[in-house]
Amino acid sequence: MHYSPEGIHKYLREIEQHRTLYKGKNLKYVKDNWIFYWRFLSYLQDIGYRPRTLQRYHEKLRMFLNWIGNKSLRRIKKKDVEEYLLYLKNERHIVPYAIRYVKEAIGIFFAYIMRFARIKVNPTANLGIRIHYKQPKKMDYFTREEVAMLVKKPLQELKMIDRTDFPTNYSYRGRIYTIKMQYLILKLMISTGIRPCEVTNIEPEDFQPEELRLRVRTKGNQQYIMKERHVFITEKTVKELQELLVLQKSIRRPESENRLFIHYFGGKLSSSYPNVIVKYWALRCGIRRNVYAYMIRYTYCTRLVENGVDVYSLKKLMGHKQMVVTLKHYLKLTPTEIRREWKEFNPLKKEVVS
Repeated sequence: MHYSPEGIHKYLREIEQHRTLYKGKNLKYVKDNWIFYWRFLSYLQDIGYRPRTLQRYHEKLRMFLNWIGNKSLRRIKKKDVEEYLLYLKNERHIVPYAIRYVKEAIGIFFAYIMRFARIKVNPTANLGIRIHYKQPKKMDYFTREEVAMLVKKPLQELKMIDRTDFPTNYSYRGRIYTIKMQYLILKLMISTGIRPCEVTNIEPEDFQPEELRLRVRTKGNQQYIMKERHVFITEKTVKELQELLVLQKSIRRPESENRLFIHYFGGKLSSSYPNVIVKYWALRCGIRRNVYAYMIRYTYCTRLVENGVDVYSLKKLMGHKQMVVTLKHYLKLTPTEIRREWKEFNPLKKEVVS
């Protein structure tokens, strides 16, 4: 869902208005669900949640409160939450992936309410309906040839750009900058396995050229993802990033000062931008099947496994806190890897090889 800056600013003003209105209310005695709602959003703002994150909580919780109607939040049970999630799935046709985030938002909301109300158990705990869906057994990934094309194609097109093809110098320079930036995003994702949402949030201070690495930081308190890690880059990539930063000096705006990758007009990249460029350059390379940005991360992991990386190193490189996440979601051996292991450890190894 797209949130316009105007809508977010209007919503932030509403939070401030209701903060003043309900500031003196003792939540231990409050019966109005909407007072809990606005006090909760004010609390999220106070502890540092960003405007777009607040807007997502606003949308999810407002819909839930409208659904329960006049029923008090203090009387909501597990059965009510299950019915609501089934309503989203069966009647609103919300995809399971999105329903999971609705459940998490409601759970955090009730965790806040439990600090003031006599609720012993969070109604979102141990639900009797399926929220987490298993990952497909077969992961989509790019072939070696496709990976090579994805990296080379932007550079090839960069060489073919001619000033006479553009009406103004601004559009000419903008096209050159955009291709260079998209090339670097693709290159970083392919060579480091960085998540699409992480690459758009890298800050200039995360770029550490002397150590040949980038610092990757994850927002929030993720259960399975490392809060902070480093990914390694080559000297050539360092030089290319430094050249990009030089091009950005004249286009940066105050709102994009904390982003390494920005649009030519100076704005921040959205979290869906990597998906857009992967689809675009895949099409330019003649790849006709459906592709998406996360396929690059799957490809990165698959190639590491095929090249014999150990599981502990794989966990670190993928940015996981727990080994079980790596084993469950990413360590899916390819036919090539299975055949290699069979040849290596077969009791009749000599006969197999021959």
